[in-house]
Amino acid sequence: MIGPLLLIFPCIWWRSGFRKMMLVVIVMGIVISPWVIRNYIAFGTPVATSSQSGNVLAGAYNDEIYKNPWGDGWVNPDELYKDEVSEEFFNDEIAYSNYLAKRGREWILDNPEKLPKLMAAHVFGFVRPWPKITRNDTEFLYELFSWSVGVVLITIGGIYAVRQRHQPLIFAFLIILGGFITGLIFFAIPRYRLPFSPLFALIEAAAVWQIWLRLPKNASLKSHPDRIAGESS
Repeated sequence: MIGPLLLIFPCIWWRSGFRKMMLVVIVMGIVISPWVIRNYIAFGTPVATSSQSGNVLAGAYNDEIYKNPWGDGWVNPDELYKDEVSEEFFNDEIAYSNYLAKRGREWILDNPEKLPKLMAAHVFGFVRPWPKITRNDTEFLYELFSWSVGVVLITIGGIYAVRQRHQPLIFAFLIILGGFITGLIFFAIPRYRLPFSPLFALIEAAAVWQIWLRLPKNASLKSHPDRIAGESS
């Protein structure tokens, strides 16, 4: 999911962006190639990253999780579907994963009216700050407030990055966006968001800096940034 978003880079900065994008693709390919080779040897079919996509999909879309989607957002699908298949089929990792993916897709197609609630829970699960299930109204209000502030700052930081054509920040923003879309489609809890947290901090810091520069008393610093160094010395 992140890869297609990063391909926007060459469209924004054709020559330099294309070179950087190719470098990222090459490095990513080198990193995951041993795992791809291992999967091909083990399963007899190319599996780029994980053979558990069906497990994730079926565990995130079912009647049990819909009863309380605001928790972890996932239940073990083996508890729901293992009895429907033979032991031999269950032990075939790829075939069983494909079966679970089919059951997950069937649930989605049969229950479109339930998707908005699940999508809202996925969004909340990706951005909420506490790595645990909300247990009372006070925690919920705190999480909602933190979520609102974070989303506002990231939005401001993203707008600034695009307007200024700030390549590092746009790159970070696209990675976050890719993780967010992945979490929206499947499910998200704070520990799955942790790899993105440093990027959150960078973009939010850029947003806070721009807000600070736009305060009336600091407006002159935008055109004379050297004053900051002079004042601090």
